[in-house]
Amino acid sequence: MDIEYITTDFEIESSEDLTELVKELKKEMVLQLNRWVENKYRVSLSGPGHYDRPEDTIRHFCELIENLAPKFLNLYLQTDKRIADIGFNSGK
Repeated sequence: MDIEYITTDFEIESSEDLTELVKELKKEMVLQLNRWVENKYRVSLSGPGHYDRPEDTIRHFCELIENLAPKFLNLYLQTDKRIADIGFNSGK
């Protein structure tokens, strides 16, 4: 079995409420988590699901971030943690 790309999840963590940022990003991403967890605001988004390669999903996410209105971009840039987690099926 060949390695098969599934999706890329984007994990964001902050000491600030990210609800307004999430409203902008979920227009083109799939929202998985958006809440306070252990004194941190945590957000998890997945790529839109129509890309065959992780590079394309990550590029799409970066374009979304780069085109955010300044107030949302500043909120994103002030986050404590940003992770792109690539999900794949590795077979056996």
